[in-house]
Amino acid sequence: METAKTGCEKLSRLLGLAQSILEMVLGDKRNSEEVCDVLQVIKNDKDFATTLGRKTMSELVKKQLVAWAKFYHEEFGIRLDTTKIKIPAHQNGWNYLIVVAQGLTPEKIFAAMKRKMPAWKYLDNLDSIESVRKADKTYAVWVRDRQEADEELKDKSANDLNGDGTNCITLEE
Repeated sequence: METAKTGCEKLSRLLGLAQSILEMVLGDKRNSEEVCDVLQVIKNDKDFATTLGRKTMSELVKKQLVAWAKFYHEEFGIRLDTTKIKIPAHQNGWNYLIVVAQGLTPEKIFAAMKRKMPAWKYLDNLDSIESVRKADKTYAVWVRDRQEADEELKDKSANDLNGDGTNCITLEE
């Protein structure tokens, strides 16, 4: 009975992710060619996270950097020199690259987001939030390719995670 429930939950999650991906592609929030490239790699290699070749990873990184450069140019008028961004070592299961441009602050990001959709914030000044990383230079981080927060970290506050030495994404990221 437990196996059937787990199988149904996995299928439900897969279908939910597929729907989200299709909505992003149809809404021009994701490039369909990039999505197809990633799905093709997964289809061709059943153990994607473990055996992703250096060439394929390099191609995916380049495509993600191009997408980030386009995003920052369109949304913030920032021209990223992607050749100078230090890409951290890749870890299995951490397949989505986030690039934070130099000088970005939570307030600047919120202002850009508010131009696109209704938004509100709990604090008057989001820049007062203390983060483990600052955008004093452009940097990149790998994150897990998950839609929801990490199940193993649920119900933990930022103070709990900091006390445990758990490195998480920042508000800017």
